[in-house]
Amino acid sequence: MKLFIKDKVLKNCSIEIVGPRIVESVFEFPESVFRAETEACFEELPGEEPDDHLNAVMEETERILEQAKKEALDILTEAKEKARAVLARAEEQGAEIRLRVQEEVRREIVPQIKAETIAGAEQEIADTRFQAQSYFDLACKAMEIQYEKAEKDILSLAVKIAEKIIGVSLKIEPGRLQKIIRSCPLLNMGKENVRIHVSLPDFAWLNDLPEGQKLLYPFVADESLLPGDLYIESDEGAFDLRIASQLEKLQNALIGELTNGGLDKPGQ
Repeated sequence: MKLFIKDKVLKNCSIEIVGPRIVESVFEFPESVFRAETEACFEELPGEEPDDHLNAVMEETERILEQAKKEALDILTEAKEKARAVLARAEEQGAEIRLRVQEEVRREIVPQIKAETIAGAEQEIADTRFQAQSYFDLACKAMEIQYEKAEKDILSLAVKIAEKIIGVSLKIEPGRLQKIIRSCPLLNMGKENVRIHVSLPDFAWLNDLPEGQKLLYPFVADESLLPGDLYIESDEGAFDLRIASQLEKLQNALIGELTNGGLDKPGQ
């Protein structure tokens, strides 16, 4: 289906809800785009003459930022509590294993020393020491697994904080989405029959842009998307560029690096 807009037709809002085929996107936004956009969102906005509307916008902005800070603090507090609980459990398990090893050593070695020759007893002691070392290595491995679990939980919470920050940035200045769309690699590869899906709020202000600033590709509103989300259709399929899905890919990649030793762990 193609979308045509004629100059003489006046419409308040054109909304099309579609459900195209979902394929995983192999493209990611350049890191420089996210970094530049995230840093720029905290720059001081140029001064304007105060009025009631501006004051209301500033108050709403401050409220959103305060709420985001509070949620981020709550998430960090929860992460610290979980990490302390995981470490406490790991220490308890390690202590139990050490006590069990010591008890087994006392129970097995002493009777054998009395019953056998010194040479045989020394061999049994060596074997028991090897077994004790195996138990100790197992305890260390269990503690390492608990540490990795805590690190994955903290990483997940960090991604949630990043999602909050990006959402606040786009809510304060939704025009940043237009820059992100223009820098999207998918739209710079000459693909044909491209159509961009955006959220209802983003569709409203994109539709009101002057003719010289409008997007080169047709765009439609999708009520399943959140502000800042993108969903691109082309002849090659559909590409999911929602903020949540992009952060999920980033989180999975970081967890993979953490699991495979690609990221430095605390204390190394």
